[in-house]
Amino acid sequence: MTTTQINRRPDTARVALAATLAALASLISISGLSVPFPLMPFLRFDAAEIPDALAFLLLGPTGGLAVTTIHWMTLNLSASFDPVVGPTMKFMAVFATLLGMYVGTLFLGRGSSDRRSFLSLLVWGTALRFLIMLPVTFALYYLVFPATYLTFAAKALAAAGIMVSGQLATAIAVTLATALFNVMHAVITISASWGLYRTAGRMKVIRPALDWFGQRLGRVEAG
Repeated sequence: MTTTQINRRPDTARVALAATLAALASLISISGLSVPFPLMPFLRFDAAEIPDALAFLLLGPTGGLAVTTIHWMTLNLSASFDPVVGPTMKFMAVFATLLGMYVGTLFLGRGSSDRRSFLSLLVWGTALRFLIMLPVTFALYYLVFPATYLTFAAKALAAAGIMVSGQLATAIAVTLATALFNVMHAVITISASWGLYRTAGRMKVIRPALDWFGQRLGRVEAG
């Protein structure tokens, strides 16, 4: 085996892992493995976000973004209703979560404990998803598509026993309900992906070259 072939092996493994996680995220989305949010059932807690976040931990920001992008493309191709806006809002929410997780790593030093690492990822991932999606959601419902989306969301809130009058008040109520959903979803996604990541680490099934988070904290050596 030549030196060039040896140097290419980590890249090949990264591409293979990214493709596997993207396929898993896509498969989960297509299979409909999700749970509706009680206040607005058209919002669903989607297990497909877990491979996206796991890709971030294993492959870093670029790997996480690549898997999330492929996931978004799959949603566009498979969506039976509104194949652009819904998947794009999902993409933005996951992107905001991954961005927050990355910011969380900036507050971690080499050798940081599991508890501190998890809390930093959880707090920042949840916070940025909340902060970024709050104005985006309000703009979608109140400024961009009030006739379609706001009316639909208002009916969902009414079915849950939340009655609001006036377009602005309704948009605020829908935005706050969606913000609660995003906070809950971020907690679930980050907690589940972290649990899988640490379990795989304890079982020693993660190759050092495919452990971006471990390398960043000095737990493993690249290679």
